[in-house]
Amino acid sequence: MTAIDPERLFGFWRLVGSRALDSAGRRLADPWGPAPLGSLTLTPEGRMIAVLCDGRRDLPAGVPRAYSSYGGAFVVEGDRLTTTIDVASDTSRIGTKQPRRLLLEGDRLTLTPPPRADGSQREILWQRAS
Repeated sequence: MTAIDPERLFGFWRLVGSRALDSAGRRLADPWGPAPLGSLTLTPEGRMIAVLCDGRRDLPAGVPRAYSSYGGAFVVEGDRLTTTIDVASDTSRIGTKQPRRLLLEGDRLTLTPPPRADGSQREILWQRAS
C-alpha cells in the first residue's frame, strides 16, 4: 500500500475514461460509453462530489443513458479513498461507505471500487482539470 497525500487530490478532475473487466479478466464495454463525460471535485474540507454519464448526444435506439452521481464526506487512508455517501442518484447508496483504491500518476487519477457482486471490476480514469 502506497500512502497518498490527500492534498494532492484536492481540486477538480474530468472523467477521461473507464474500464470494466468480467470475473475472468475479459474486457467488457466501457461503463460510461465511448464518450464518457463527468467531473469529480475533492475539497480540503473533506467533501467530494462525482457525476458520470455517457456523453454521447445520441444513443442507439433502446440504449439507456448510463448515469451516476454521488457525494459526501471522504477520508484518505493509505491508497484508499472512502466516501460516506449523503447524496446519490442511486438512493440505496445513501448512508453507505464507498471505498475506492487510488492510483495517482502525475495529473492522472484512477479510482477502483471493490469488485461487483458478479465479480466484475471497474476502473474510473480522471485527469486534473486546469
